[in-house]
Amino acid sequence: MKILLGILLALFVGLMTVNFAMCATVTLEWDAVVDPALVGYNIYQRTGAPVTVAPFHGTYTANGINVGNVLTWKGIGIPAGSYCWVATSYGVGIESEYSNEVCAALPLASPANLRIK
Repeated sequence: MKILLGILLALFVGLMTVNFAMCATVTLEWDAVVDPALVGYNIYQRTGAPVTVAPFHGTYTANGINVGNVLTWKGIGIPAGSYCWVATSYGVGIESEYSNEVCAALPLASPANLRIK
């Protein structure tokens, strides 16, 4: 049985809390998959710009981040740059196709405490 592939992922990038280590925090959230075989979700991240031609996502690494059976993920300490994410749902021995892709350009943090000496 294939896990329901419409992770109606409104994977929203509730961006950007920039910290002093010149890195950003990104929060993704999605709609639940209603399937009795569901065990949890994986998040996949890549660098680069959005892909605008089918299959509408870039090449992701083979290993996703297993976030368990929750509907949000917070990436902390992500360096400035352009990133994209997709999610999958998984059950025992099976994983869905990628969700829709969301992308964001994370800014470089501004220097803090500028002053004349």
